[in-house]
Order: sequence, then C-alpha cells, then structure tokens
Amino acid sequence: LYDNAQLARVYVEAYQVTGTERWASIARETLDYVLREMTDPDGGFRSATDADSEGREGTYFVWRVGEVDSLLGDDAPLFRRAYGMRERGDFVDAHHPDDLGMNVLHVAASTAELAREFGRSEAEIAATLDRSRETLLRERDTRAYPGLDDKVLTAWNGLMIGAFAYAGRVLGEPRYVEAAVRAADFVERELRADDGRLLRTWRDGSSHIDAFLEDYAFLAGAELDLWEATFDPRWFRAAADLTRRMNERFEDAEHGGWFHTTGEEASLPARSKSPWDHSQPSATSEAALVNLRLAALTGDRTARDRVERALAAFSPALRRAPGGTLGWLDVLERLRSPGVEVVVVGPPETPATVELLRIAQGTYLPGSVLAYRTPAADPKLEVEIPLLRDKREVGGQPAGYVCRNFACLAPVTSGEDLVAALAAP
Repeated sequence: LYDNAQLARVYVEAYQVTGTERWASIARETLDYVLREMTDPDGGFRSATDADSEGREGTYFVWRVGEVDSLLGDDAPLFRRAYGMRERGDFVDAHHPDDLGMNVLHVAASTAELAREFGRSEAEIAATLDRSRETLLRERDTRAYPGLDDKVLTAWNGLMIGAFAYAGRVLGEPRYVEAAVRAADFVERELRADDGRLLRTWRDGSSHIDAFLEDYAFLAGAELDLWEATFDPRWFRAAADLTRRMNERFEDAEHGGWFHTTGEEASLPARSKSPWDHSQPSATSEAALVNLRLAALTGDRTARDRVERALAAFSPALRRAPGGTLGWLDVLERLRSPGVEVVVVGPPETPATVELLRIAQGTYLPGSVLAYRTPAADPKLEVEIPLLRDKREVGGQPAGYVCRNFACLAPVTSGEDLVAALAAP
C-alpha cells in the first residue's frame, strides 16, 4: 500500500510541474487500482497483495503472447509492441525455471512512436490500448486471486489517505477526495481508543497495539491534506489534536526530535529515534513537517522551535549521509525558504470562488499551506487558524491572499491575478 501511495503522489506532482497528461493518467490508474483491489468494504485500505497464486509466482499478473493474441485478435500486435511482450517472456519463476514465455507488461513505446510505426493517429492508438487493457483486465479477474494481507495499518493508511486527498484536489476528482474522507473516518472510528490514543492495526473488527510515531505523523499529515482538499474544519482540528498528542507522547524534550515509541510498551523498553528514510519517509521528518504545516496556519512559534531543536539533533546524520535523509532535507528547505500561505475567501458556490480555489489547489506550491473561509464562517475558526484573521472579500467579490510568514500581498479578485501573485518571487 505504501508504494502505491507514494507513487501516486509523485506522479500527481510530476503532472503539476510538467503538465504532462501521461503522469496524471498513471496517478489515476494507480489510485483506481487501490480502490478496486485494496480497499476494505468499511473504507480503510488493506496492506498488500501477494505475488503468488495457485502455488506459482506471478500467475495472476503475467501474460503469454498466445493468450494476448487469442483475446485481442487484430489488436494484439499493437498491444505486444506497446508493452514489450516477447515469445520467450521476460519473467522466470525461480521455482519453475523451465516455464518460459511469461511477460510482465511494461510501457515499451510511446503513443507517438506507435502512431508512426502503425500508421495511425495517437488518439486511435490510445483508444485501442485502453480497449485492450479493459479486455485483459476482465480476463484477469477470472484468475485465482493472489493472497491478500487485509489488515489495516494506521501509518500506511495515512500515506494513502494523503495521496487520495492531494490527487483529488489537483486532478479535480471528487471521488478520490471522497475515498480519502471515507478512509479517514474509518481510521478515526476504528483506530482511536476511548481516551483518544491512536492504535496501530485493525482486522476483522478488532483494533490493537498502541500506535508508533509513524502512525501519528502520517495520519496527521493526511488530515492536513484533507483540510486542504475539503476545507472542512474537522480535519484541521483532527490534525492539530493528533500532532499535540504526538508531541506529548514521543518528543525527546531534552535532546530534540521524536522517539519511535512511547516507552510504555513492555516489549520495547528502549526508545530510539532516527532521521533515516527507508521504504517510507522517516517518521521523524514527517513529525517535523506536520508541526511546520500547522505552524504556518496558526503562527505557533513553539512548533517551529521544536522542529529546529530536532534538526539540530539530527544534523550530524544529515551532513554524513544526506541521500538517506531526504525527508529531513525537505524539513530544512521549509525552514530556510518557507512556502507561501494562500487564503481564499468567498461563498463556495460562486464561480469566482471556485476559480480561485481551483488555482490555489491545483498549482504546484511546495512548502505552502492553503486555507479557505466563507464570509459567514464561524468566528471561532479565526481563533483556531489565525492565518484567516482579517481576510475578507474585496468590494463584495471573492478574494485570494498570498502571504509569507503572515505578511500578505494585496488581495486579488481574479484567477489571472492570483496566478501572477503565486508566481511572484
């Protein structure tokens, strides 16, 4: 699950930076796979699928040339070329080395290359490949399904919820935001103890194991992503509550940084902390990022101080091996060059508000935070999120504000002017 979550987000960001539709398409296909194959009926995301089925590795996923020819007919040559298929295959099950001919499909040629080779338009090529993939997917659904690890892990769900929320807002896909909300509701309902503590794992209606740092940090980050996708205050409040609990339970107040465990676990009496990334970003860097993101909304100087102490504690490791601490380099960049704070004010149904939000939510703004309020918003929201304070419509028109460290440029009322303000140095 964590692989798909990180890949989907990277492809969405690549689309934002380059405008290349292929990257957006890959992100959608990845997220659609998760919805189809890895989503629990109750809303949470399952952990993993196996590579094996029927006692053989790859049986569910690989294809032979003869199978594709039989299923696709005249479209088979194009499909085989597009996905690099060979008669001898490109995959061998180590336990059955004489069984040749299995292919792991991979993109071997672009639509432009295929259009030239097959003398057809790129649109025709794309449509044919879409149709062919749908045919093979229907056939694959008849195969024995590989093993499924159906437990729900809080940390991994945090990564996936964040990916769905971010993709939904950038790609204009409400169904992705809805999936993120449903999963976050599941985690808050099933993986919170009565006293507010977070739990780590759920399966078949049973939740257990006190959560680790990564569970708090990744879920808090996801709930901030949901705030920026929906602007529902409950997600800001949930993220703020989780971050407060995380700091109370895991922070090394004496030396800086966060421990991975609370120290209350009888089986884990020794507490460790680490800046190192592995197959996921380091939990400590994510803890720092959620503190910085909240501080950008609230102006809480103590959160920034907390992160600076942690950075000082981990700086020897960053100097020694920066390639293994990329999460912390992101933290360092945000401290050195904070992103912008963007606020939109206006009635949600007004076209001008919708346009300002579309630009704010869709523009690639690393290190930024987003906030939104309606003219009739509860005044208490300005107390919780001081960034919203004194942000009003301009001349009765929806307005956008671009700020740095709470110092704002003049408000704008058009999408064109917001684009220019976001591009200003």
